[in-house]
Amino acid sequence: MRPFRSSCPASGLFLLFSLLTAVLDTRGAQAPQTLQWISPAPGTVLRLNESYPLAATASSGLPVTFERIEGPAVLTNNTIQVTNAGSVLLRARQVGDEQWQSVSEFRLFNPATIQGTEISSILVSERALDIELAGPLAFIANGTQGLIIQDISTPEIPQWIGRVPLPGSAARVAIQGALAYVVSIGLGLQIVDISQPTQPVVRGTLPLEGIRPALKVVGRRAYLGDSQRGLVIVDISDPAQPVERGWIRTPALINGIDVAGERVYVAAGAAGLQIYEVSTPGTPSWLGGLRFSADATDVQVVGSTATVAASVAGLRLVDVSNPSSPKMQATLATQGYASRLQWIGSKVFLAAASGGLQVVDLLLTERRRVAGEIPVQRSALGLKVAGDVAYVLTDHYGVRIFRLREGIRQQLNFTLPSQ
Repeated sequence: MRPFRSSCPASGLFLLFSLLTAVLDTRGAQAPQTLQWISPAPGTVLRLNESYPLAATASSGLPVTFERIEGPAVLTNNTIQVTNAGSVLLRARQVGDEQWQSVSEFRLFNPATIQGTEISSILVSERALDIELAGPLAFIANGTQGLIIQDISTPEIPQWIGRVPLPGSAARVAIQGALAYVVSIGLGLQIVDISQPTQPVVRGTLPLEGIRPALKVVGRRAYLGDSQRGLVIVDISDPAQPVERGWIRTPALINGIDVAGERVYVAAGAAGLQIYEVSTPGTPSWLGGLRFSADATDVQVVGSTATVAASVAGLRLVDVSNPSSPKMQATLATQGYASRLQWIGSKVFLAAASGGLQVVDLLLTERRRVAGEIPVQRSALGLKVAGDVAYVLTDHYGVRIFRLREGIRQQLNFTLPSQ
């Protein structure tokens, strides 16, 4: 097993689902052709640093080329050599000519699994409701105890750094530069100067009595959920005096928020995924939405795909390339209750209550997208992954810390000696 690394770039991953099936390009009156992928055969385990021949034929008789789409492998002279543990996605392609259409086929090798070992924990006096990481520090929204700061430079031995008491109940936190933005239920938005982590200081406050545990900070704006009005946009250019700029009513309570450009994506409970245009923050407008069979609890957008945690229904992937008409792209049932998510590279990490920490690999085929199921004592309510370490919020007053390892499943055949 190797340490899991969360440094895989996310750009382009929204295309993976279309890549996992054969693709046929239509060009006028050209004739279609087919591919026969000879080797490696489906399901072949490609061993580390060994060369395997790449072979395929096209019904047209034209030459077939191979290309690595994702994963730790090198292709040389129609051979493939795997250089590390991890899923490898290849494409065989015949580009066609004046007579023949192009044709492609995609094949996945070495589907990796992720395991987690608990290495330590952070105990707090109330339930940890959110966690954000910034360098060697962890910031924990700790209910009526306010904002807790821990040194996690050595995850096995987290160290207390400081605490800032806050009115209300700290439920969400976001870090931008030397400032922490904290949703405090019953009060509103609190902005805390963390330039000196041992002595954090409140810089500004925006009262919002109906504030929800949902927050996204991007540039000079903070996006919040309000139980009475819906989506609220706040100007945070001056941290000492945050100013509300606009709001728009949502069809249900907001559980999660993500932002891409001038569009805001909202996990809106029973209303599913809702999309808003905020180029003019004073007058935001609704673009479109998509309802699910269960409540939407969190959302993250990469490119033209939104991943949505859908509570008892697991994970949903939605094509948002046309925001006025989002389309379901893929569904995945997971164990437990999917409440929070984090999308890193080809992996989606889900805090799934009694289902623990679920890891979904978007490179895997429809029948096997769950790459890891890591049990968590009590319920997994939230998470943050950095490098090969996962910080999981539980309902038992704290954060459990796991070291992640990625590898390929193997089988052991044991035969008793004959008498």
